[in-house]
Amino acid sequence: MKNKNRILMHVSVMFMVFSVIVLVICGISTYNIQTKIQSAQLIKNITDVPEYIRLMMEEDEEEFVFFQEYILAHPESLRITQDVSDWAEAEKEFEEAFHSEYPGMTLGVDMDYRDMTDELQQLCVVYNYKYWMHMILEAMEKYEIEYTYYITPLDDGSDSILYTLDIAADSFEENGIEYRVFGTKYYEDPAEHKNLWETWKTGKTTGGFDEYNNEYGHTYVYYVPLFINGQKLGMIGSEIMVDSFNRGILDNTLRQIIFIALIFIAGELVLLWVINKRYISRIDHMSKSVKAYTDNKDVSAADEINGDNKGNDELSYLAGQTSSMIREIDRYVTFLRSMTIELSETKQEAADMNKLATKDALTGIRNKTAYDEEMGHLALMMEGGLRDFGIAMVDLNYLKRINDTYGHEKGNISIVTVCKIVCTVFEHSPVFRIGGDEFAIILTGHDFEHIAKLTERFKETLEGLKHNKDLEEWEAVSASIGYALYDPEKDSGVDSVFKRADAAMYDNKKKMHAERA
Repeated sequence: MKNKNRILMHVSVMFMVFSVIVLVICGISTYNIQTKIQSAQLIKNITDVPEYIRLMMEEDEEEFVFFQEYILAHPESLRITQDVSDWAEAEKEFEEAFHSEYPGMTLGVDMDYRDMTDELQQLCVVYNYKYWMHMILEAMEKYEIEYTYYITPLDDGSDSILYTLDIAADSFEENGIEYRVFGTKYYEDPAEHKNLWETWKTGKTTGGFDEYNNEYGHTYVYYVPLFINGQKLGMIGSEIMVDSFNRGILDNTLRQIIFIALIFIAGELVLLWVINKRYISRIDHMSKSVKAYTDNKDVSAADEINGDNKGNDELSYLAGQTSSMIREIDRYVTFLRSMTIELSETKQEAADMNKLATKDALTGIRNKTAYDEEMGHLALMMEGGLRDFGIAMVDLNYLKRINDTYGHEKGNISIVTVCKIVCTVFEHSPVFRIGGDEFAIILTGHDFEHIAKLTERFKETLEGLKHNKDLEEWEAVSASIGYALYDPEKDSGVDSVFKRADAAMYDNKKKMHAERA
């Protein structure tokens, strides 16, 4: 028994030392790698988010100008609830009320926003506020930014600003309903917020950050000015909390180390149990049987040895165990065959259901669910050595304006039109609709090798539609495109390739807006 315990102790200590060394190395490497990669990505995200919001606000043009004017003019009478998730319902309510009040008229074309009734103006502002808050929250989640807002600096010499769109706005209760507070001024010391006031005064991004410590910790802030039709309206700001960022990396590293440690511990316990059960205990039992026979000359001890070994030597013993194992395997294989048939039928049924679940109802192509599954498969293929692949992103321009001006039915026509063009140009690649106006293409093989030509063909096709005077606005669609090819020096995985493709698409969008302006 002492020998048996001594062997188990030695094996346990070796496993423990090995585990500690591996965990320490994994922890240090994981933390350093994540810090480098995520720091660079976070700095890029904090600058990309305001630019993204600015581009979308510029698309609204006069509607956003009216929206801001109304909020600044009616801060005390405006009633908007804290919950902004019902923005689509608010949009529908406004559109139905508008068409009921002004049948056959188009807002922004046949009449000015300011010519609507007071009730319609309020409905329009409520819808726009909830829509923009929803878009800001969506951008924050997508780019992992902790705080984004739209502010209006006051040119009254007070060095104060108004938070026009703020996810952290104060609230008040009225008749049992919680509403957002508007019109509260906040003093921003120019000495502490140099980039804020320089951006506002010059109308240009400084390329730098305001850095300060507040109740939330060490903070970096980046600002982008908003101009519509040459009028400077406000600024979009994004913030990141450095302490929270570092804590997030540390927490993530600790979670990974704990998870790996649990796997190691579980594996070691199982392995120790197997070693003891399959080897040490059997050797100990045979040793006791031999000792009993030697001491007592009891034939039953020999019977026990013979029963264990199925013969007079180890080969006979292994032969007997192998024969028994084969019979067990045969029974197990028979069982597996029957289970395989059942699983195959179940898998086919699941595949049929999955095909329906992964199909986009409007365009007929695969949807976001199918895209996420394909990204998982692509990650596995990367582990197997896949390197020649890329991702292209396409975003339909001006969809919101088409929806607001002509209705969602025409907007759907624009979506389907862009989808057909994408599928025609990238005929060798899977195309996915991953958002209302966003499409993703996974590039391999032919399309991977000819992505530059295909991108130009896509742009030329849209340019042809633009110059076709027989097409309506919703038929002569405009779209932005960008792509990224996997680069092992830049990309840690498929998510990194996606983000670079997404950024390239938005760079194209900015260029198109600049040319349009």
